[in-house]
Amino acid sequence: MRATACVCVALLSLTACERMPARGNGGPVLPRASAEPVPDAGRPDAAERIDPGPATVASAQSFPFMVALDDRHVYWNTGDAHLRRAAKAGGPPQDLSAEFTITIVPVGEFVVYTTQRAIKRVLRDGSRAPETLVTLPEDPLDLVTDGSHLYFTMFDGSMVGRIPVGGGPAEKLLAGERHQTIAVDATDLYVSSYRGGTIRRLPKAGGAPTTLIKGLHRPLGLALHGDDIFWASEKDGTIVRMPKQGGTPIELASGQVNQESMAFSATHVYWATWGGSAGSHALMAVPLAGGTPIAVATNLDSPSGVAADGVSVYVANKGVGRIEKFPLLR
Repeated sequence: MRATACVCVALLSLTACERMPARGNGGPVLPRASAEPVPDAGRPDAAERIDPGPATVASAQSFPFMVALDDRHVYWNTGDAHLRRAAKAGGPPQDLSAEFTITIVPVGEFVVYTTQRAIKRVLRDGSRAPETLVTLPEDPLDLVTDGSHLYFTMFDGSMVGRIPVGGGPAEKLLAGERHQTIAVDATDLYVSSYRGGTIRRLPKAGGAPTTLIKGLHRPLGLALHGDDIFWASEKDGTIVRMPKQGGTPIELASGQVNQESMAFSATHVYWATWGGSAGSHALMAVPLAGGTPIAVATNLDSPSGVAADGVSVYVANKGVGRIEKFPLLR
């Protein structure tokens, strides 16, 4: 999912030796969401859609694995060390950086990205060379922003830290560990522990963390939407929702594999799943309130990163080298 060039394959699957899609034992038993099922669930046309425009944004890309959006463009990174963008309406891809990038976050007039032992930024139009915001002792992994600071985790797990959005020395907020994912809102930073099976919250300026839930099975893909936290449980194959202040977690979907990236519309949460037979590689969605998961698109090839705007959901269809978009469900 996020990696340096030499460990890209290992991180895209987060260490294949640790993948166990079967449901685990010993953790919390989660209630299922009880909303009404979506009619004809599983069909790509199961719900009313908004016109998405062209289906393929870019093709002939080398293992694209992350996507990010602004109002007019789609950004992605590739396995052959490129950061690129293309217009949502279609057009030729444009190179922004020729180095291996891990996580991509548009911030103001820039695209900020993590790379080998550094966080860098480049103008969205690529009119200037990239500049380094901070140099780090190891490779940064996850990256989020609240508009004033950039928050990051480290691949080898040395810390969870932050820097000013314009660059500066790194500030350690929390002792780290490998495979952490993070999310931020107006007041707090949320941190998942892959090995420890916890989700914690701490003030984004630093302070003592509060454990919101423990006993999880390899949580990944931490994300916020409205008043809720969402995460994927790698070992259990689930998508889960819980109030940000803590409370009872609700299982929204099960039976998923490699479901590490999520995106949101006003009504649904979207994710990519792949593993097993080719037909199981799909872009999935479920109503935020709960219901039956819907296959938005099937017969994909190792889909990875997802992102959504008010019209479409975009996916890095890694195995065939395409950035594709599909209409949102209503």
